[in-house]
Amino acid sequence: MATARRSLESAREGGSEESGGGLLGWLDRVDAQKLARGLGWFSLGLGLAEVLTPRGVAKVAGVRG
Repeated sequence: MATARRSLESAREGGSEESGGGLLGWLDRVDAQKLARGLGWFSLGLGLAEVLTPRGVAKVAGVRG
């Protein structure tokens, strides 16, 4: 519990225990190529789902009618 509290306090102050990147410190560790490829595959999957089951996607998204 104390560790979680320290992490929360550190995040509020803009610091991080692993690195000095603040709340978005994880961005320093992200491989841009992997992120772009993952977002591309996610986009293709979402588009395919919208084509195959538009009502299902609308329901999950909370669209009425």
